[in-house]
Amino acid sequence: MAKNDGKTKQVILIRMDQDLSFGKITAQVAHASLSSFLNREKSDPLPENNELILKLSEADREWLSHRFTKVCLGVKDEVELLSLYNKAKTKGLKCSLIKDAGFTELLKPEYTTVGIGPDFIDIINEVTGHLKPFKVK
Repeated sequence: MAKNDGKTKQVILIRMDQDLSFGKITAQVAHASLSSFLNREKSDPLPENNELILKLSEADREWLSHRFTKVCLGVKDEVELLSLYNKAKTKGLKCSLIKDAGFTELLKPEYTTVGIGPDFIDIINEVTGHLKPFKVK
C-alpha cells in the first residue's frame, strides 16, 4: 500500500456491473463518502433543532488531520456490494449503503455504492484488502 500521512482511510465500493456515466458514478461516490463520514443512513431522522453534532472517533480525528485519504474500489455486482457492507457493519465500521432512486440513468432504484470509514487502514483492509481499484470502462 502506498504510504500516506496518516494511518486512516475511507473506502468507497462501486459496482462494476452498472452502466453509469462518469458523472453519475461521481455523484454516487460523493453520497457514499459523506454519508459514511457522518455515520448516517438516508432514513435517519434529523434533529428537530437542526443541529447535527459530530462525535469524532480517534480514527476520524486522524483522518481529518491528514489527507482525507479515499480509495475507490470495484465490486462485481450487488451481491458482493451487500456482502461487504454487511461484513463492514459486523466489524463495527462506520458505513453507508447508497441506493439510487432510479430517476435518471437507472430504470429502477438500485444499490450503487458503499462508503466505509474513515477508520484505521488495517481494520478496513480486513474487509476490502482483496479488492482492486475501480476503473471507469
